[in-house]
Amino acid sequence: MKNLITYFHLNQLGILELMLAFFPIVSGYSYSSFPMGMLWLLLMDIIAILKKRHPISMYLLYVVFGFVLFHELVVLLINDANQTHINSIISSFLLLSSIIIIAPTLTYQKLVGSLYLVGLISAGGIIYHTFLMMYGRMMTPIPLPFLPTPDVSSRLFEELMRPSSFYWEPASYVTFMLVPLFLSIHEKKNIMIGFWLICILLSSSTNGIVLAPAMVAISVLSSRKKNFSQFLSLVVLIIVGFVFFNSNVFEIGIDKAENTEMASDARLSNGPWLVSNMPPEDLFWGIPVHGVKEYISLNNNIASTRIVRNNDFYMSDFWYVLVVYGVIGLILHLAVYFKFLTKNRQLLPYILILLIAQFSQSLSFRSMYFFQLCCLLCFVHSLKNTDEKNITKLSPHSM
Repeated sequence: MKNLITYFHLNQLGILELMLAFFPIVSGYSYSSFPMGMLWLLLMDIIAILKKRHPISMYLLYVVFGFVLFHELVVLLINDANQTHINSIISSFLLLSSIIIIAPTLTYQKLVGSLYLVGLISAGGIIYHTFLMMYGRMMTPIPLPFLPTPDVSSRLFEELMRPSSFYWEPASYVTFMLVPLFLSIHEKKNIMIGFWLICILLSSSTNGIVLAPAMVAISVLSSRKKNFSQFLSLVVLIIVGFVFFNSNVFEIGIDKAENTEMASDARLSNGPWLVSNMPPEDLFWGIPVHGVKEYISLNNNIASTRIVRNNDFYMSDFWYVLVVYGVIGLILHLAVYFKFLTKNRQLLPYILILLIAQFSQSLSFRSMYFFQLCCLLCFVHSLKNTDEKNITKLSPHSM
């Protein structure tokens, strides 16, 4: 048991790091109109302010955050007051400023242990849901025991046909689990890689089916030093793939992936369709109104097939940022990911996955975006410190 605890770094946990690891789940809770994620974020900010900080070396983040907030304020000033948009600006400001407040105070080893712990809890939830599915039972997201139960209208009580663990939908679960998967790849722990892969595939999420194996494959192909550990990672991927395509447990996920078509899936085609119908000035500067749905109602007539649940118009990150913030906003948004690569090439598997996911997920400047950037900044700072220590050890003055 002691070896297992050490293997998953569960002997190194921190309060702030645990709160960040739980944030993707907590941010889905709301009580009436009050989002629990905002209170959780404020508590994290207070704890972070009281801790010792290290400097953030990615000043590009300040430029991106400043541009986003400036754009939102300009849109607010040139239109009539809109309470929903005001709330959105407050939420964006809190999320983006919290990255700058919280990320510099995180301890890498404690964050890794916390992410693995929440990953194990989430994996337990997905396995439980899988057993329910095998017996033909409907599922609802598993409630966190330390939070009060929301009202009955919450998505917590929405029945699902696919496993989602503690998350509102399988895609959210996969987005979180990709982080512990990347960390296990970085640590070259092949048993752990296989475990995370299987747990991600159990969700039957198309994103998981595509992104998780792709991350492992990218890590093997991009490695400059091909060693036995890399070979084992490839073997693990092949074995998991074989089990995936030959097991009834994964049948729903396989069918869903095979039946997803770019042309007919509104989640994938809405963005290209809207961009192709926008005038050049809106495409360059971004839409001059409070939101995408308002922009559509004022300027376009769209087919009912493009409207999804809750009368929403879904767009993935790449198209959303282009539509809302224009070409300049999109360039700045993507530049952040490439900047991380210049900071440390070991991030390549995860960064490439995030860039691929730009065309299938909608996370930008929201809760999961905050979570991802905090993890990336902590990772970069940790490796920078490791490199500096190694240089000091090799320096003639230290001998």
